[in-house]
Amino acid sequence: MPVILNPKDEEKWLDPTNPNTDLLDKLLVSFDHEKMEAFEVSTEINSPKNNSPQLIKTIC
Repeated sequence: MPVILNPKDEEKWLDPTNPNTDLLDKLLVSFDHEKMEAFEVSTEINSPKNNSPQLIKTIC
């Protein structure tokens, strides 16, 4: 399962000079599902030949 980081932790996670693995381990927590949003997307997203802004538009 991929990790979803809180935006405030992104810099810490991506800092290549940060040797503190204990701190990084503490960032690996479940993201609050209440803050997630799900959107239906076009089936065209299943093909890498399709590449347009329309692919990320919300389908109502």
